[in-house]
Amino acid sequence: MPNVIQAPPVFGPRALTAAASFVIVVAGMKLASPIIVPFLLSVFIAIICAPLLYLMKQKGLPTFVAILLLVAMLVSAGLLIGVLIGSSVNEFTANLPQYKSSLQVATHESVQWLNSKGFHINEETVLSRFNPGTALQLAANTLSGLTNLLAQSFLILLTVVFILLEASSFPKKIMSAAKSPNESMVSITRFTHSVNRYLAIKSAFSAITGGCVYIFLVFMGIDFPVLWALLAFLLNFV
Repeated sequence: MPNVIQAPPVFGPRALTAAASFVIVVAGMKLASPIIVPFLLSVFIAIICAPLLYLMKQKGLPTFVAILLLVAMLVSAGLLIGVLIGSSVNEFTANLPQYKSSLQVATHESVQWLNSKGFHINEETVLSRFNPGTALQLAANTLSGLTNLLAQSFLILLTVVFILLEASSFPKKIMSAAKSPNESMVSITRFTHSVNRYLAIKSAFSAITGGCVYIFLVFMGIDFPVLWALLAFLLNFV
């Protein structure tokens, strides 16, 4: 009898184990998002502030004074963002039903206009594919999440302070722990400069995006242009 060659299984035990582990990790990250998101934001802010910390230390400022100055800058920026979006978010949420009805009326009029031009469009199909109320509710939830994140500012600020304190002594620890400290410091410095350059470019393009959104919304007469421009600036980092 000829030997029958059996094909290897498509999903072996290792693949199934890896897939199950991936699902468990993703589910755990989802459940731990109230902790992970502020921590990642703290790391992001600390990476941005680290070059300023090193620069102030090179100018002769003590680490404690430099961190206090950075904390003052972060608190000022947080207060500015809170003033810009706090009242706007509440007003937008209060006017959400009015915006939903206005968008539904605009959608109905657009479908009627297209049908009068010879197109055959079913309004129910359009609303099932694109529901303006759902889009507005998603925007409201995003803004509410941003407001809740700002409410955790004390925890985020405290985590940033601890990260910066650790970062200030990180070069000394590398010099004492690494076998070839000079090479390690060169690699770490190169990596840090690359990250800072990327963040600087990203921040510049985000600022340009937010400015363009603000100008366009003011030109179109849309409500809350500062709020949407700031949201475009922040979400451009994602």
